[in-house]
Amino acid sequence: MRKVYGLLLALPLSVSCTGRVKPLDRAVLDLEHFPFTTTVTELLPEHTEDNHYAGWYKVKGTSIEVDTVYDDELSDAPKAQWIEYRSRGYSSRDELARFDDLGFNTVNLVATLSGDVILVNGVADRVNADDREALFALLDKKYGNARKTQGTFMNPFDIYTWQAADRLIKYVPLFDDTQHTLHVVADKSKGTLSGASGQSHYKGLIYIISKEYARKLVGNMHTGDLLYCDE
Repeated sequence: MRKVYGLLLALPLSVSCTGRVKPLDRAVLDLEHFPFTTTVTELLPEHTEDNHYAGWYKVKGTSIEVDTVYDDELSDAPKAQWIEYRSRGYSSRDELARFDDLGFNTVNLVATLSGDVILVNGVADRVNADDREALFALLDKKYGNARKTQGTFMNPFDIYTWQAADRLIKYVPLFDDTQHTLHVVADKSKGTLSGASGQSHYKGLIYIISKEYARKLVGNMHTGDLLYCDE
């Protein structure tokens, strides 16, 4: 499985021996043992609020937007359902979460209206086949073989689902076709900018979902990385 090198190895996992988590900017979130007693304010305390934009948080290279989801936004009296904390930009050099040895660059959260986290989604910018298969082997051994289904958004994508007593774990290997995208490469030593074509690769999306809320959430989120959390 892909290891995280350098300074990231020294970062503690954010689930302590007491079962409480630490803020996302202070420790790597342990997705494998994530406790559904966690509140949003534990992961995103006041000091992570963006100083310039209301309703936004800043965690390392990640910008997180907060949005309340309603049952029918066009009705005269829409009813709030849950709150989404959506990653709107991140650095591929950061590691905000981890499942076993696989690191994830950013996270998305879903919380109840009272602030209890009921879904956490880790996003890895690049995951090779060996890392993915090692993760699947670990999950298959612990929870039994995954149920494989297929979703569609612009293009079909595979969904792998494992069930535990109190949670669902879903993983989506999402093909990212960037070969026709121009990337700007900065060389600080030379003070130059150059263009380079991207290399197509697979991203990794993992979802840890409270079983109590799974039926309500799965297939009913329609924005950003969360929309791939489907049946």
